[in-house]
Amino acid sequence: MSKIFVTGDTHGEIDIKKLSSENFQIGNYLTKNDYVVILGDFALPFSNEENKEERYWLDWLSNKKWTTLVVDGNHENFDRLNSNTTTKMFGNDVGVIAKDIFHLKRGKVYNIAGEKIFVMGGASSIDKSRRIQGVSWWPEEVPSYKEFNDAFSELYRFNWNVDYVFSHTSPLSVLKSMFTEIYNDPTSQGLENIAENLFFKEWFFGHFHEEKRYIQLDKFRGTFHCLYESIVQI
Repeated sequence: MSKIFVTGDTHGEIDIKKLSSENFQIGNYLTKNDYVVILGDFALPFSNEENKEERYWLDWLSNKKWTTLVVDGNHENFDRLNSNTTTKMFGNDVGVIAKDIFHLKRGKVYNIAGEKIFVMGGASSIDKSRRIQGVSWWPEEVPSYKEFNDAFSELYRFNWNVDYVFSHTSPLSVLKSMFTEIYNDPTSQGLENIAENLFFKEWFFGHFHEEKRYIQLDKFRGTFHCLYESIVQI
């Protein structure tokens, strides 16, 4: 039976080594029918033109035993990410990043290993004032009104009932439960609107470089998990 593992941000070559054979030892025994999901800020590729270092790490990941699935974060090159070829997998559209590395699209529900999984990438960068638009920051990092509207339409198709949610940031209420001060991110408000209506078992997100499991709020029907370095099997 296929397995699904979930982990937080990798930031290109910076944190991708957590998926090495030494750190993720169970990965040595997986197959291409098993999946490792990166919850945003994959950042491969990130430069506007392909370079040897990015190619090396994409090939390194492609050669792993498993298939890698990527949720987009805020630190992505959206010009390149959104120009990738699209194919059908898990009952919906995915972007082809490289061999055995696929981009799970915003607002889609996928059937992965028998589980219904809703995906909503994106978030607002707190450091965008220090970045350059089109070089190290892209406004597409924040989901558009249309993308959230399409997500609502998709969830109506599934009667607002899924098994898991994969996102980059969290709903606003979860964010407030984690931090005393929060950054105004319209993505979190959009996710709040979704979470208030959604039936789900567990919701996994990254973004905050924090490890916090089993966040439960009375207003929501499922449990939330913030991941960074850990690799969790669902």
